[in-house]
Amino acid sequence: MVNMNFDPFPKLTTERLYLRAIDMKDAEDMFVLRSNVDAMKHIARPIAKTIDDVKLLIEKIQTMVAKNEGIAWGITTREENRIIGTISFHIVDVANHRATTGYMLQPSMWKKGIITEGLNAVLQYGFEMMNLHSVEAHIDPANLASKNVLLRCGFVQEASFHENYFYEGKYLNTDVFCLLNKKHKAEI
Repeated sequence: MVNMNFDPFPKLTTERLYLRAIDMKDAEDMFVLRSNVDAMKHIARPIAKTIDDVKLLIEKIQTMVAKNEGIAWGITTREENRIIGTISFHIVDVANHRATTGYMLQPSMWKKGIITEGLNAVLQYGFEMMNLHSVEAHIDPANLASKNVLLRCGFVQEASFHENYFYEGKYLNTDVFCLLNKKHKAEI
């Protein structure tokens, strides 16, 4: 059975990072992240135009976590408690022991292995603590950096969907990647 109890919130630590809950005191950092055109380039979601936009997002995240429907972590460095990115299991298919992950990072922190490091910690939590059998990621095929992160973390590409997602008047393509938990035992 999938463990969907996020109380207390599971804080994760890696060599360089803390992954923690996102709350209203992070609104300014979240605004910097979600209003950055480069950071949002491959994310088919509206760019934040005001601090209120990210406050609504933070409320949605907090509600999702409180209802044990999914989880999102703020990524911070060990040196500074400011959010530089996010990583999540924003969709959890409990019946099939499968979750969908997503992540984003401040462009100034790109090419430092931060998402790979954070994703590995989140995957370990998902497989060991949540009892997931598989984790999938849906990415923009043009996002080669994200594809490389997934491949480094052991994901394999399962599918390419053409024009399967409608956003801002255009049909977008999606590549789907998956990682199986080889240690997961099916429940009878």
